[in-house]
Amino acid sequence: MMKRTANRPEGPKTGGWDDSRHATILARRYLRFGTRSTAELRSYLQQRGVPHGVIEALMAEYVDRGLVDDRVCAKLWASTLAERGYAWAAIRERLVTKGLDEPLITQVLTPLQAYADDATRARDLAQRHLARRTHVQRAARGKDRRSHVARLLAQRGFDSELIDRVLTESFGPTPTNAKQ
Repeated sequence: MMKRTANRPEGPKTGGWDDSRHATILARRYLRFGTRSTAELRSYLQQRGVPHGVIEALMAEYVDRGLVDDRVCAKLWASTLAERGYAWAAIRERLVTKGLDEPLITQVLTPLQAYADDATRARDLAQRHLARRTHVQRAARGKDRRSHVARLLAQRGFDSELIDRVLTESFGPTPTNAKQ
């Protein structure tokens, strides 16, 4: 019985493929699984040993053809993270880690921020989360529910003062705050 091998391109070191064809196959494979910034694609190709000149030529072609567009990438990621309830600072940080330029990030976030500030978004997220809980979870002690919502808001990048304010609005003052 003949052993079946995976249908994968051989790299330039193993022979059979030229650098530009190999880079194109790698890039298409990487872009297939999500919207990527030019910096992410460039980094991916560098990590796989594609020569600098080949990367630059491929990037120019992909940008010209619209296969990689930082503006589209920024809008998509910003709106997705905003819908999931992330704070604006956390969204900005995520976009920076994707290698997007600060002016582009500001340009993309400005219209989105006009809809709601962080306080409104944190309140909405807390209320949506509390409304989804089952009756068994609702019966849990208030302290557990309070800490769960606090963790959720912190994970989404909201600052501690805002989290305290939202928790007080949702659950009332904590026993330590009530004594003050």
